[in-house]
Amino acid sequence: MARPHKVEGREATRELLIRAAAEAFAKHGSAARLEDVAAAAGIRRASLLHHFPSKRALYAAVVAAALAALRGRLLAAAASSVGYEATLGAVTAALRAFETEESQLAAVLLRELLDAPAEDTSVENALAEFLDVVQSIALAAGAAERARPDEVRAAIAHLVFGELARLALGQRAARFWGAADAIWPLTRRFFLMAAHENEAEPTPAGESK
Repeated sequence: MARPHKVEGREATRELLIRAAAEAFAKHGSAARLEDVAAAAGIRRASLLHHFPSKRALYAAVVAAALAALRGRLLAAAASSVGYEATLGAVTAALRAFETEESQLAAVLLRELLDAPAEDTSVENALAEFLDVVQSIALAAGAAERARPDEVRAAIAHLVFGELARLALGQRAARFWGAADAIWPLTRRFFLMAAHENEAEPTPAGESK
């Protein structure tokens, strides 16, 4: 009987597969071939399936790894900052740095959210948990003093999904967003807002108060 591979080797192979899969999925979406992913990692398709039993399992692992890495960076950035605006700046800078390094992952995440079967909510749950972390950072830094938690959550979702779409479009994004990098000005506008007042919500068209 062959001796089992070392755990370190298994983890290194998983990381290689996840990296290769991220590039393949970003370029080809669900049409990416497992044979090509395996070859890029230096193994055979059968060995890949030993680590990930299906393409969807590999897809989910790519997304989970990216979100876990980004979550760690954001938490570290928040922990090293003092004050509301400084924390926002550090978290935004960490997010931008990660996006620059891992720009191909935006397309992977969006494709998975759109293509996943209704019963498979693993990636959806992972993204929701990531947004929970970002919301917690913002609230702990002082966002709750300026806006309701649901407003903070909505602002975070708009920024995150807007960035995903911008990155996924690549060079075509400039046609919609313009050439300037406006993430920090937008973050300031969303989160350095005046303290929330109990204003009457606008009434949707066609409804009476």
